Amino acid sequence: VANTPGSSTPAISRDGRWVAFASRFNAELQTGGSSTTPPIDTDENVYVIGRPASVAVTPLDFGGVQVGSTSGVLSATVTNTGISSFLPASIAAGGDFTVVGGGSCAVNIYLPPGQSCTVEVTFKPSAAGPRAGSLTLTETGFAAISASGGLAGSGVPVPVITTTTTPGTTTTITITTTGTTTTTVPRTAPTTAALTITPNPGSFGAATVGLASEPNNFVVTSTGTRSAPIADVSISGANAADFTIVSNSCLGANLPPGAGCDVTVVFTPAAAGTRVAALTAGSPTASATANIEGTGLDQPTLRLLPNVVELGEVTIAVGAGFPANLPIQVQWVGDSVVFNGTTDGSGNASIQVPVRPDEIPGPRTLTAVDQPGLFTGVTTPGLVVDATMHPPTSQNPALPNFPSLIVRG
Repeated sequence: VANTPGSSTPAISRDGRWVAFASRFNAELQTGGSSTTPPIDTDENVYVIGRPASVAVTPLDFGGVQVGSTSGVLSATVTNTGISSFLPASIAAGGDFTVVGGGSCAVNIYLPPGQSCTVEVTFKPSAAGPRAGSLTLTETGFAAISASGGLAGSGVPVPVITTTTTPGTTTTITITTTGTTTTTVPRTAPTTAALTITPNPGSFGAATVGLASEPNNFVVTSTGTRSAPIADVSISGANAADFTIVSNSCLGANLPPGAGCDVTVVFTPAAAGTRVAALTAGSPTASATANIEGTGLDQPTLRLLPNVVELGEVTIAVGAGFPANLPIQVQWVGDSVVFNGTTDGSGNASIQVPVRPDEIPGPRTLTAVDQPGLFTGVTTPGLVVDATMHPPTSQNPALPNFPSLIVRG
């Protein structure tokens, strides 16, 4: 047209939708006819020709989704297959379908010719059976167009679950998903996690105040029908501070049925008398507790009667506060010879301690041979003299006062 005599250069709109030009050549434009020599109108006319956009929207099928539940997101592709830009003023989905954020299509943003964008959609069926809708993008204004794509999905009924228990055998769960279809699932009794601790109670016997007992081992066993995790192993109770975990293979374990692990505890009484606490192992799903106890003993005492003895004579080591019915030994410090005895039911003992004739006279110390966990460091002073020695006086700080001195001659 621009090269036709009497016509102006065409102008195109911003979106390419319209072309306008002025011309006095109007034979074909006005009448649609043809002419070898087009007539020339004496008046100039302005002509506007539309170039509509053409937009395609891909359909979406969400398949089956349970009634009342929301599907995952699907993306529909919107493609401008025309020769002018497409400017959507609204993007909407109908029926049980919803446009959600995240797509690249947007209102009031041109989609140029040959370009594509996406719209993200979800499906939430409101009833069972096939559900249909459409995704529509619409322009506004003069000669506006719209584009639509089909949306499809199916509402799946919410299952109806009924339970029937046959005594002594299994539990049957019946799941009904439609009016005519049922699925029956046999199920065994549910599994449970359980733990035990042995021994229970755990006794540490007697130990001297401040001294650690021999270690006591406890076994934690999984006694349930499924694995039992152990997230905590601890001691609690009135005298929990008297009991200490010294080794522990249970913490962090996940014990299968029948498996076990070990916890080792020592008892160090802080005071005399019965001391009690509780050992616990387990987690929120399963736990077990064992009572633990021990007896605290005051430090035993030892004395010599008499505490001054002549060469070749015998003195008596008198013990008190020892564990009951316990074999004990005493000896002079620095001498390898030991003298044996046994405490009575009250923890008392009397042991004969002879002094050899060839001993060197002077101060001596008698000690009870240590028994770790029961007593250590139990001693008493003594004095060995010959027949010619005179009693020591209290003014000599190197020797204790021995009131029961025996002197001959």
